[in-house]
Amino acid sequence: MDSSLYAASSVLVAHLRAQEISAHNLANVTTPGFKRHVALFQPFQAELDSATTGQGDYVVDFSRGAMEHTGNPLDLAVDGKGFFVLEGPGGYLYTRKGNFSLSDKDLVVDAVGRPVLTDSGSKLHVPSGTREIRVEEGGTVYADGGAIGRVWVVDFETPERLLPAAYTTFADPGGEPAPATVAKPRVVQGVLEGSNTNPVEEMVSMIATLRSFESAQRVIRSIDESLKEAVAAANKVAS
Repeated sequence: MDSSLYAASSVLVAHLRAQEISAHNLANVTTPGFKRHVALFQPFQAELDSATTGQGDYVVDFSRGAMEHTGNPLDLAVDGKGFFVLEGPGGYLYTRKGNFSLSDKDLVVDAVGRPVLTDSGSKLHVPSGTREIRVEEGGTVYADGGAIGRVWVVDFETPERLLPAAYTTFADPGGEPAPATVAKPRVVQGVLEGSNTNPVEEMVSMIATLRSFESAQRVIRSIDESLKEAVAAANKVAS
C-alpha cells in the first residue's frame, strides 16, 4: 500500500475511535462516579491534572466530578482521593460511584448488587429493622446509633494500572505497591459524585474530530485520483 494512503487510512481509524470515546463519555454524562476517557491521539493530555490510567488508545481522567446532594442516607461520596471497595465475582472492585442501597439480605450493595466492604474486609450488614443510618466523615456507619462498621476506602499510588470494569468500577491487575487503606477519608453522606464529563467539551471534540476525519477523506480521494492517473499513464506508455 502507498505509504501516504496508509497514513491517511490510519488517521481515519484513529478519528473513528475518538468519536466512539466521546460518544461513550456523552452517554455517561449523568452516571454517578463516571470518569471520562480521553483519546491519546487528541491534544488533551496536557489538560489532565490528575492520575490517569492507560488503555491503549485512551486514558481515564480521575479528576473529581461535581458533588450532588440527594438526601439519600445510602448515597455516599468520597470528597478527595480514594475508592470504595466492592466484592466482585472475581475479587475486589473499586469505584467512586456511591449510589448504594440495601439488599433483601440487609447488605449494603451497589446498583447491580455487589456488596460494599468494610475496612475489615467484611460485607457491610445493616441490622433488620434499622430506622436510621448515619455515616460519619471518617466512614464509620451507625445503625440507630450503634456502629456497624467502617466503609473501606483505599487509594493507589499508581492508579494508572487500574483496568476499567463493568458498571463504573475498576479492577486491580496486581503488582506493587498494593492499594492502601485511606487512614482519614472524607466520606460524605447523602451526596453523589457526578460524572466528570463536560458535555460541551465533548461536543466540541466530536465536531473537531469530524472535521479532521473529512480532511483525511479528501486526502485519500486525492491520492486515489493520483494513483488512477499514474496507472492510466503507465498503460498508455505500455500500449
